[in-house]
Amino acid sequence: MRYLPYILTGVFMTATAVQTVYIHDTNVLLDAKDSYIARLNDNVSYWKETSIENSNSAAFQRERCDAFYDVVGDYIEVSKEIDARRLITK
Repeated sequence: MRYLPYILTGVFMTATAVQTVYIHDTNVLLDAKDSYIARLNDNVSYWKETSIENSNSAAFQRERCDAFYDVVGDYIEVSKEIDARRLITK
């Protein structure tokens, strides 16, 4: 019974140290999460603004239209090539 106060003091000091480290790590993780969320919000707001500005731009609409026609043209060419190969193999 003579050593019980020393043992309990050691246990409580160890528990306090563990809790302090845990709380510090938790705060660091929360700060990192908050800064990550803030960066994501900044990126999202930037891309939203850019998207709205670009979608109203005639040049942007023309580029999208040209890209669409390019894709459709490639699709038609590939379809014709596949049909031609089917006719050759028959």
